[in-house]
Amino acid sequence: MTNLPRKADVFKKENDVHIVLVDECNLSVVKMTYSKEEYKIQWKQTLSIPKNCHSIETATITQDSKMNFGFVQI
Repeated sequence: MTNLPRKADVFKKENDVHIVLVDECNLSVVKMTYSKEEYKIQWKQTLSIPKNCHSIETATITQDSKMNFGFVQI
């Protein structure tokens, strides 16, 4: 992975890692899995942001009791 934003939040559980990458008005989420001494990207998705966005300071990954993920942007 190259040319990544400098801000991110990471949620690791067992061999899975979820990363939310924060750019000026862009959020991307990546899921990676650790196997055989390396991380492999399982999927990457860009989240929709309102058109009137001026900037995003940070984002946080959460997981509820039903194992669903959520993302909070500030």
